[in-house]
Amino acid sequence: MSNLAKRLITAGVGIPLLFLLLFAYDGEAVPAVLLVLVVLLLWECSALLHINGLARRTVYSGLGGLAFLFVVTMSQDAMVLTLDQASRLISPLISVLLAWFIFWVVVSDEMRRFWISRSKSETPQARPLITLRISEATLTAKVFLSIGCFLMLVGFGVALYSLQVYVGPGVLVYVLAIAWGTDTGAYFVGRAIGKRPLAQHISPKKTIEGTIGGCFLGCLLALILGFSWLQPMVGWSSIFVLSMAIAIPLTAVIGDLFESVLKRISDAKESGNILPGHGGLLDRVDSLVIAVPLVLSMSILLDYTRQ
Repeated sequence: MSNLAKRLITAGVGIPLLFLLLFAYDGEAVPAVLLVLVVLLLWECSALLHINGLARRTVYSGLGGLAFLFVVTMSQDAMVLTLDQASRLISPLISVLLAWFIFWVVVSDEMRRFWISRSKSETPQARPLITLRISEATLTAKVFLSIGCFLMLVGFGVALYSLQVYVGPGVLVYVLAIAWGTDTGAYFVGRAIGKRPLAQHISPKKTIEGTIGGCFLGCLLALILGFSWLQPMVGWSSIFVLSMAIAIPLTAVIGDLFESVLKRISDAKESGNILPGHGGLLDRVDSLVIAVPLVLSMSILLDYTRQ
């Protein structure tokens, strides 16, 4: 069976099952489903970060699950978007930005000088971060990466929960459709006409043509669904729909590239093998890791301006 056939079969089974779990029983299963998702994502991430040993990986992913439950429990005492509630909901975006800062600024610029503490044959500054590997990183570098990824994935889980429960399941479906549409468009357009690499050292198979095609499809979906469905449902303005049509496809691409960086420095082709034809769970949700918290925060700010 070809890889494409496996991808289609897995998507055909997995997507309806995901929607059933998220939206059945009036959403009562959402915390449990997202708890499992966060724990599995952190489990895969621990392998990419070379956190070796069953006990260490269990502690890493288990602490993430507990952190997710703590934030969700704290946010259940008010089901109305007050300013106080909004301040809690915006925390996932803060987590993502913090993780982004740790990874791109601290690691790539400052830690490059002592990433390879035992190397005497060359100067670490002469090597870009993307050519370095987790296996040769110092303990400090691993700790920063581990904390950053931990905050990002726990924040992502909280943002998913907040978007589904407080903003509305329709908005969550909207984001999922656009992000995965962008990913699908990039895959097929890249296979068909892709020639120029987008980021050769990060992900050699990603092409400029595929990225443009994916963003175009994502933007088109965002405009169609936004104006025909969400605007009448939640009262979004035309400017807000246009903002979403630009922001979600772009952040989907950035999230995809972020995970590609993790896989590259870890010498891993995929984050796992739980999904036939797709790899791991992180391979499927990477385009959502930044897009979901961004949409959540934009929705909160929109609601605040209406008050």
